[in-house]
Amino acid sequence: MQQGSEFGTCQKVDGDVRVNKCLAGALMDGKIKVLTVKGGSREKSKENPMLAHSIIRLLWDKTEQRPVLFLEGCYGSHPNHETFDRAIKQWAIIRAQELGVSLVFQPFSPSEATIGKLFNSEVEALGSFPFEYTDSTTNQGRGVQAESKYTLGNCRLLYSHEDNSVAPILFPIEV
Repeated sequence: MQQGSEFGTCQKVDGDVRVNKCLAGALMDGKIKVLTVKGGSREKSKENPMLAHSIIRLLWDKTEQRPVLFLEGCYGSHPNHETFDRAIKQWAIIRAQELGVSLVFQPFSPSEATIGKLFNSEVEALGSFPFEYTDSTTNQGRGVQAESKYTLGNCRLLYSHEDNSVAPILFPIEV
């Protein structure tokens, strides 16, 4: 629940109820997982500050009619943010390989616009909760998506399951 509060994003617990009503769905919807990077030791992980976070979603490839993972942009303000962003991308690639699906994203910053190949399909959320929030550009625009149904285009491949290729994102990561 603290994913937006620690960084002051629109998804903060004490924020605008028109937007943060999507927090419950993000926690309960099985197609959505919050990925976090926290500081400190594992023994006290609940007390450690969040350094970066992103959201990964299991969506549907409209052209190939199969599941695909979609990675949202990474939030954080730590001086090592770029390293944390790459670590989240690397974890997401490993997870996509384990699941046997491709991994796509939409560039969150200009520096990401050349990562990976263009994904030649739209991906869509098939719905499951009354409201879902996405920062990605959709056919309905950014923000709250009613009935959790939306389509994303202009995605880029981080990992292609078809040819087992990984987009270069400055591996290996040093933390």
